[in-house]
Amino acid sequence: MSWLDELKLNIAARVAVIHLVTIDEEDALKALIGWTNSPDWPGGMGLITWDIGDQFRQVHEPSATFSKMGATPETVLDIIDDYKGSATFILKDFHHFWEHNRKVSRMLRNLALRLPFRNEAVNIIVTSPGRNLPEELCHDIPTIDVGKPGSAQILELLERETRSTRALDNATHGLRERLVEGALGLSMVEAARAFRKAIVLAGGQPLDERSVRQVLNEKRHIIRESGALELYPYTGSMSNVGGLGALKQWLDQRQEAFSQEAREYGLSTPKGVALIGIPGTGKSLCAKVTAGHWGMTLLRMDVGAIFSGLLGSS
Repeated sequence: MSWLDELKLNIAARVAVIHLVTIDEEDALKALIGWTNSPDWPGGMGLITWDIGDQFRQVHEPSATFSKMGATPETVLDIIDDYKGSATFILKDFHHFWEHNRKVSRMLRNLALRLPFRNEAVNIIVTSPGRNLPEELCHDIPTIDVGKPGSAQILELLERETRSTRALDNATHGLRERLVEGALGLSMVEAARAFRKAIVLAGGQPLDERSVRQVLNEKRHIIRESGALELYPYTGSMSNVGGLGALKQWLDQRQEAFSQEAREYGLSTPKGVALIGIPGTGKSLCAKVTAGHWGMTLLRMDVGAIFSGLLGSS
């Protein structure tokens, strides 16, 4: 079930307050707006957004105003509680308040219990970039995770970003796949930024393998900010490794399992291989050239950095 289908199910079940986890806030909003134009959108229900900057806005009536603008989070919830009619409210910045304002948490909890019994449906969707729902709200407010965009969404984004420049007109299927795979794991905003930079650096020429490296370079900068992961662009080939014929044969056989054709056929993606040996026997080198052989990136996880953050750098 997609996140949107799960959201529809919750709203149909009169779940009044929902926590929507997404780093692509605007794309999630576009999906919701698209739902309002479909036959299964509840009849007569409005869609209203709120954020700290723009306050309340009617999505389909942007000129409509509220008598009170909701300067405080408590006022925002009071306005929703007093709203006459049927509407879904999307609160974009509200997670900042429930983390530091216990009154807001209590008001949300009260609304989650009270709103389902109104004659006209009123729903609240609180968006946030992470799972930061306070413990006292977890049993009353369900969390729906939108997740990162998949290959189809990234490909659609790539085609949209290159449409005006025609930079993708003569691209092979393989190049398109590598550009998409290079951007997987990024948000839509991050992927769009990576593609635009690649287009600019191409200087009006068609995208090529250098563009793939640029996308990966952008991805490396983003991943580096986590502190626990480091991305290595794919370099080298199996000719750099002596011996290990069985490993090379396995890598050759399984390489096509990562292709779009393999996914469409239903072939399972390789889960990995364990390289065991004493120091200096080439395990790290094999990992790096495997990434190059398969045309993929290599991620190195610093377990020490993860536990350092959890255990106070001990």
